[in-house]
Amino acid sequence: PFAANPWALTFPAVMFGVAHAFVFPAVVAGGSAGFPERSRGVATALMLLTLDLGMTVGAPVVGATLNYAKSAGWPPYQTVYLGYAALTLGVIAIYAWSRRRVGKLAARSSLA
Repeated sequence: PFAANPWALTFPAVMFGVAHAFVFPAVVAGGSAGFPERSRGVATALMLLTLDLGMTVGAPVVGATLNYAKSAGWPPYQTVYLGYAALTLGVIAIYAWSRRRVGKLAARSSLA
C-alpha cells in the first residue's frame, strides 16, 4: 500500500485541492471563450454537465473493467488505460471523418 494510514493521504489531498482551485476556473473560462458572449452561461453549464456525467458514467465503467480484467487474468490497470486509449482513438477517428464529411457537404452546397 502507498499509504500506511488515512492521515498519509492528507497532504496529497490538500495539494490536489489547491491545484484544482487554480486550474478549474481557467479551464472553464478557456472553454467558454469559444462561445458567443451571450451563450457563455450555457457553455459553462455544458462543461460542468459533461464533467459530472463523465464521473457518473466513468467510475462504474472503470470499476467493471478492472473486475473483468482481473477475472480474465489480464493486468487490470493496463487494460483500463489500453481500453481508454482505444476509445479515444476511435472518437478522434469518428470526429475527423465527420468533419471531413461536413466539409465536403459544405463545399458541394457552395458550388450549387
